[in-house]
Amino acid sequence: MALNFASRTTLSNQPGADFIAWDSVFVPDVPITFGTQSFLPGKTSGGLAFRLTHPADLVVRTQGSGVDQWDGDFIDQERVLFTDIEPGPIVLAFNQPVRGIGANAQANLFTNHPYAVRIRLFLADGSSKAFTRQGTMQHLGTGLAPFVGALSSDADIVRAEFHVGAVPGNGGLVALDIAINQVQIVG
Repeated sequence: MALNFASRTTLSNQPGADFIAWDSVFVPDVPITFGTQSFLPGKTSGGLAFRLTHPADLVVRTQGSGVDQWDGDFIDQERVLFTDIEPGPIVLAFNQPVRGIGANAQANLFTNHPYAVRIRLFLADGSSKAFTRQGTMQHLGTGLAPFVGALSSDADIVRAEFHVGAVPGNGGLVALDIAINQVQIVG
């Protein structure tokens, strides 16, 4: 099995390419509450079942629009899933393993602050592997939020955790609020 970094273009051009558009799963600008559940179920555009987990409420925001907007570096008017009041991770688990997954992610920071984006993938055999990219908050709506994703030679990815954190200055990763855009998946 080979598990390597992959771009959004690489993932979207694979046979079995699929995606999660947050505004088709949840109502924008309405808090997403877990209540007594430990996860919320959802389906990709192609019908693949997934479970979404986070320790607190989430909300779908729109890049650069209106009162409840996301003011960051996603493409203007793009819908993003935001952790709002509690740092990440945002966790997606799949009922059937997938070959690839990725999303653009961004920390909730002031302009010109650097941050790290990480995806940790958990495989059916119990192992895991992480991929990390760095970004700098610009608040420009340019579409430059870093993409982090991977493609496996086998359909063996059962869970993905999306994290953002301050660029380690003291040897540790400090978790931050996170927003992720449309998740690209390869079934």
